[in-house]
Amino acid sequence: MLDAISLSLGGVAGSGKTTENSRNSLQDTYSQFLALLTTQLKNQDPLNPMDSKDFTNQLISLSSAEQQLAQTDKLNSILEVSQSSAVNMALNYIGKEVDYVGGQAQFNGSPVNVKYYLDADATQTKVSVLDKDNNVVWSSNGDVKAGGHSITWDGKDKDGNIMANGDYTVSVGAKDKDDKAVKTTVIVPSTVSGIETADGQVMLVIGNQKVAIGSVQAVRQPTATTSTAS
Repeated sequence: MLDAISLSLGGVAGSGKTTENSRNSLQDTYSQFLALLTTQLKNQDPLNPMDSKDFTNQLISLSSAEQQLAQTDKLNSILEVSQSSAVNMALNYIGKEVDYVGGQAQFNGSPVNVKYYLDADATQTKVSVLDKDNNVVWSSNGDVKAGGHSITWDGKDKDGNIMANGDYTVSVGAKDKDDKAVKTTVIVPSTVSGIETADGQVMLVIGNQKVAIGSVQAVRQPTATTSTAS
């Protein structure tokens, strides 16, 4: 009888299985089912034919699983097209200078312009540049008014020595009249050197880090900054 064998659909579209494996599993199940059904029809008692309800329900279950796999194929196709479009769009960023939310800065011999925003008025604001070992190499007092501001690091340390080319971190700290921290947002322009995909998301390669396209605020041709902050 049909209930003498387990025609389980579990794992056909289960987690950890690829769609191709699921399709192969479904095909094997179909083959087992049809072979068993054919055998039972050949050997059934003509005076007491088998109840068709069981194998009808099995056929419905198998058909439902097949439809789910077909829908998965369509979704995968849509995702592939979407990711391909995102990659093509990201290619246009390579070689461009972008403003993105984050404190990583690239120094290549030219001054680095830093943009920062204060959510509220502050009584003191400090802009600092740190090296890869988190040592403060330069700092300056910043604007204390709420809103957007900019300041330029000329690439020199606090003793006036030019720093080596590489990646640095810009930190902006601010406190209000009650000595409470004021929320700040740092935006540093950097040049995109490449793109990568991670977990289905297209990322811009900037220095040693990967930045989501969604964090980019502006894109432009690379320009040299000439002004410096005192």
